[in-house]
Amino acid sequence: MPSDPDDESYRITRIILSMLQKQKLAAWALKLDQSFVRRCLDDAASLGCPMEPVDDLPSFHRSTTIGAAMAFFAYNYIKDEDVKVYIGTYTSIIIYIKDAFGVKPEIVHDFNARFTSEKPHRSPVLAASASDVVVLQ
Repeated sequence: MPSDPDDESYRITRIILSMLQKQKLAAWALKLDQSFVRRCLDDAASLGCPMEPVDDLPSFHRSTTIGAAMAFFAYNYIKDEDVKVYIGTYTSIIIYIKDAFGVKPEIVHDFNARFTSEKPHRSPVLAASASDVVVLQ
C-alpha cells in the first residue's frame, strides 16, 4: 500500500479500504505477476502491436502494462491463464487506441468500413483489434 498521505494513490487506497471495512469485507493485496505482463506483451507483439515507437505513435508497452494489470486484478478468479492474457491484451489494445488515436480520429474513423470490407487497416494496432474481433466470431 502507498505510504505517502499526499500521494493520490494513497488517498484512493484509504477510501477503498474504508468502504470495504464499513461493509465488513476483507481486503487482500495481490502483487502483479510480471510474467503475466510479459505474456501480454508477447501476445500483443505477435499481433503486430509496436513494441517501439513508430513515427509519431508511441510504444505499446505502457498500454500493455495497464491492460495487463487490469486483467490480472479484475479477473484473478479465472483459472485459465490464456483467457486472462486474451483479456489483458484486448484491454491493452483498447487503451492504446484511445491514447494514441484520440487526437487522430481520422485514423479510426474508417475502422468499421475497412473491417467489414476486409481491407488493410491504417495501423498495426487497429489490425490487431480487428483480428481479435475475428477470433471471437
